[in-house]
Amino acid sequence: MTLAADSAMTLSGGTSDKIYNSADKIFELSSHDPIGIMIYNSLDFMGVPLDVAIKQFRDSSKCKHFVSLETAATAFFDFLKEDINAPQEAQALRVRVQAAILFTHLKRRFDEKFEKIFLQNPKSPPAGFSLHQLFVESINIFLIPFRNRAVSPGFEDVSAESFVETYMAALDRAIADSWEELPLDENDKGMLRELGALLFLRDISTPGHTGVVIAGYAGKDIFPSVLQYELDGIIADKLKHRKSQTFSIDRVDRTAEIIPFAQHDMADRFLFGIDPDVETDISTYLENTLRQTGTSIIGDLPVRRSAKSRLEKKNLTDKLEQAIAFAVKEFRESGLKDIKENNKRLIQEMVSFMPKQELSSFAESLINITSIKRKVSAEQETVGGPIDVAVISRSDGFVWVKRKHYFEAGLNPRFFFRKYGMLVPNGAGS
Repeated sequence: MTLAADSAMTLSGGTSDKIYNSADKIFELSSHDPIGIMIYNSLDFMGVPLDVAIKQFRDSSKCKHFVSLETAATAFFDFLKEDINAPQEAQALRVRVQAAILFTHLKRRFDEKFEKIFLQNPKSPPAGFSLHQLFVESINIFLIPFRNRAVSPGFEDVSAESFVETYMAALDRAIADSWEELPLDENDKGMLRELGALLFLRDISTPGHTGVVIAGYAGKDIFPSVLQYELDGIIADKLKHRKSQTFSIDRVDRTAEIIPFAQHDMADRFLFGIDPDVETDISTYLENTLRQTGTSIIGDLPVRRSAKSRLEKKNLTDKLEQAIAFAVKEFRESGLKDIKENNKRLIQEMVSFMPKQELSSFAESLINITSIKRKVSAEQETVGGPIDVAVISRSDGFVWVKRKHYFEAGLNPRFFFRKYGMLVPNGAGS
């Protein structure tokens, strides 16, 4: 199996973002088993760089031979919880920052609705308008679904009330950061505090989560597996993480798999022949075309002024909307699905026979096409820089095929002597 990642890292500050092309995202997780780990989105854990934590785990007593990939993941997460941990100040800061991101998003939606109402009624607010009601409606868009979501594993004994009590100052600071222009009463703030608490207590990932991909072989595995997690740090002295996907290769049902993570629009376009944005555009075009055609036909029917005739036209219009909804649903769930799966299957059939070197080149190419797309479009270049590639096999273990260094290997022979007890003029890594 092959892991490949770019080096782009976005640092947000104030009103602008800065992108660096020097981040490390792929690491060897175990010194005993052929297991790798890849990270994306946020590259730190409660203020500690994850590359430091990964290397410390690799040298710790918790890293040993693992009977399964799941036990390796559990051991790593236990290490983060028990050995890295996080002081109360760091936990409160994370609550404040992540809650403020959500609150700011809600405030932006509130402002858009407010401006739309007053653009349509420039002289005076419409009858029955209530600023408080608009606020409640804006918050409930998230609050009601959050209440109905499952509790995050491990947080069953933490209530929203106790969470708010513990992190009241952090939540109020987040409210002040995002809603300072709006006069909120205590009930309004209570809704926001509950929303902030549920962001962490429910099985939901915060905007600042870290994507973690653990891949390779453990125990007596003949074929590799991939586990994808979303890691959300330590809150209320508990590690919040959730498994989002599991992939296992076998000799019958799944002989190969191509799995893009993080920004996968261009990889999807290559694998499926289409990406989600194009799917949406095609579906919208189909819906509008069907509606225009049906409306035109109904409009050309003979006009009679009887109540029966008007009722018949209304029934036809209702049936037209039902037919449109059914057609678009079938197109998305059946037609597009078959097209995508057929396109992907043709590529995966070839991937299953590729030698290691060709696999590594293919994985690098998938990242390159995304990088090129970002470079030639108006989008930020959030994918770019040197591409690191590692191959993991049962026989050879974790092997770097391509890897950047922040230093010139030939200028630092002492580094390799200290680390490996030998001089490695062409470079090596850890």
